[in-house]
Order: sequence, then C-alpha cells, then structure tokens
Amino acid sequence: MRWMMLLIFACMSVAWGQVSARKVAGTVYVSVTDLVTILGYSVTSASSSLTIRTPENALILFANSPDISFAGNEDTLSAPVLEQGEWLAPEDVLSFLGLSLLGNSITLSDGRILSLEFPAVPTLTSARSDIVDLGNSVEGLAFYASGSAGPETVSVLLMDVGLMSLAFPEQQQTFDELKQKFSGKPIYVVVTALAESNWESVFSLEQQGRVLEYSAPHSLSLLEGNASTVGPNTPVSGIFILPDWVNLREVITVSWSGITATMQFRR
Repeated sequence: MRWMMLLIFACMSVAWGQVSARKVAGTVYVSVTDLVTILGYSVTSASSSLTIRTPENALILFANSPDISFAGNEDTLSAPVLEQGEWLAPEDVLSFLGLSLLGNSITLSDGRILSLEFPAVPTLTSARSDIVDLGNSVEGLAFYASGSAGPETVSVLLMDVGLMSLAFPEQQQTFDELKQKFSGKPIYVVVTALAESNWESVFSLEQQGRVLEYSAPHSLSLLEGNASTVGPNTPVSGIFILPDWVNLREVITVSWSGITATMQFRR
C-alpha cells in the first residue's frame, strides 16, 4: 500500500506543472516568468530588470546580462538573461530560487516536481555560409546560424580591413583609422541578429596545415557589443589580426559555430 501511495504521489508530482524552456547555444534556459507564476512569488518588472521576492531573499535579474543581485550581493550566471516577451534565464538561476534540476525536471523544496517543456525541434536546421559581394570587387565571408528567432537569424560577416575603404569609400577615414590602430592583417567581424540571441565568439582559421583560433575578449578585440549576446539594437563588431605568414591571396578555411567555409580575401 505504501509503495502504491508513493507511486501515486510521484505521478501527481510530475503532472503538477510545466515550465517552458529552450536551448540557446547549448545552454538550457528556463522561463522565469513561468516559475514565479507557478510559485506565486512577488515580482517587479522594469524595462531592463526583473526583481523576484522569495520568502527568504530578493533576486534581481538584468536583461541581456549574466550579472545578478541576490540577497544584496552581486553574482554572475553562466550566460546572459534574455527578455523576449517572457524572462528567460540559464538553468543555474534555479539554485538561487532554492530549486534543483535533474534531467528535465525541477524539484521543489516540498518534493513536488515541475517538468521542463521544450518547443518542438524542427526536422530541418539551417546553417550556412556565403561569399558576399561588398562592392568594387571586394568580397566578405558570411555565416548564417540559428538564433532565438529561428533558423539563419544570426549572421556573421568577416571582411579584410585593408579592402574595406574600396567597398565603402564614404567611410574611408574610419577604416584608415582602424588600419593605423590595428597594424598587420586585420579582419573585421560584424555580428547581427533579428532577435536577442547568443552567439559564439570563437573563430578557427586554417591555411597550409597551420591552425589559428581567435576568441573574445583576448585574441578577438571587440569594438562594440557583447562577447556572448547580440540583438537587433545591439550589434557586435570586432577585429582579429592574422599573422604575417597568412596569405590573403590564397584560400583560407574558416570555421565558426560548427560551420566551415573557404575564403580568398584578396584576388
């Protein structure tokens, strides 16, 4: 009889509630909006922050930032919080709410269980590269990957700084200043997205059997934006410097976010 009661309780616990979740750049995000509604916590929402008041402490989340305030102390989550009609936070936010995650289930302090509900995974994924004509016979290498708005909604464009004034003569002074600041063989990176999304700030290049890796904030110098998130109003741009032995007139193999392409920056 006791085992039967435990089984019934377990079944009731699993069915007690669902929290929407999704994976962004390999990180599990949970809907904080769903959680606080289910748990009945008091919340105060501002344009760029969400304050959650639990019976024990106050937790403040900031949109597009991994920084949080918990019980009056500053802390950091593993990835930025997202605000997209609902507040989404990486799974480690659960520990600050006194919750634990095992598999796809959140266990409450009283033993009740909430299940994570992920959106249906599309049968086709879209990630590709393309050679983009920038004008005046100048080309750039573009990557398109999935973002929070769907397939191919995050784009990355790589350009040879030495040729950018030819493609965009009206901005020649800006590019001349870049060449003076970043000597050698600088490659300009621009990242855009249709909705707030995570992006991977790691690039791998190979030529003549030699491999280079660039990542923010060290070998990839950001000029604007964030090393982990990008959005319609928060584009990212940066520079990385190729060593002297790289020949821009020969084919270079470039990899980003699981996509690999070849590019000859100069003809």
